[in-house]
Amino acid sequence: MDTQINIKGKYALASKIIRGEDFRNNLNYYDLLCLFDSYLKNCDLKDVTRIKYLFTACWFFDFLDAEGKVLSQCDIHLCIRFCVLIDNMKSWSAFYKARSKQQFKRLLKWLHDNEMIPFSENTVLPKIIWHREESLPSFYTAQEVSAMLDAVDISTAKGKEHYLILTLIVYYSLRISDVVYLKLSSIHWKDNEIRLTAFKNGANITLPLIEPVKLSC
Repeated sequence: MDTQINIKGKYALASKIIRGEDFRNNLNYYDLLCLFDSYLKNCDLKDVTRIKYLFTACWFFDFLDAEGKVLSQCDIHLCIRFCVLIDNMKSWSAFYKARSKQQFKRLLKWLHDNEMIPFSENTVLPKIIWHREESLPSFYTAQEVSAMLDAVDISTAKGKEHYLILTLIVYYSLRISDVVYLKLSSIHWKDNEIRLTAFKNGANITLPLIEPVKLSC
């Protein structure tokens, strides 16, 4: 079956249904489309949204006609084939295809709820259940901090450098940009202070040179 349907014609039919025009002699499923539109209207959908749903419904019922089937003969395989037609619309974006399948799913739900088809919409387009992942921790416990520091091999020069970087971040909550641009001259041993200019906002910062950091320098 040719997937390049007369889109403009389908939207025109959907618009006529929205306006309440009676052309039942020229369209199969006219009464069914009007019932579906009443359902959409009761859902407080705007006209422009209802037209999109009715467009998909018109296309699906035309598809059934082309297959020589009536609604009572509709099965899951036919519906899946219709979804394939949507996917094969070359001029449609991925978003438009996904939205059309969502509209089709709502049509199937309405048909199933009204006992017009024996299967639910989720058997054709399964519901995707998304579980929100746990958020990243906003802080580390003392045990976790100790484990991170203990994991560093301070027997090498590179390990000692990494250990110093970690202690500056852990004990002072410095941004990595401030640690990277920290100079040896920023450490004032006599005053037991670290003085630096924050990279982000240019603020002057004075920090006490605590024992764990002093030992790692």
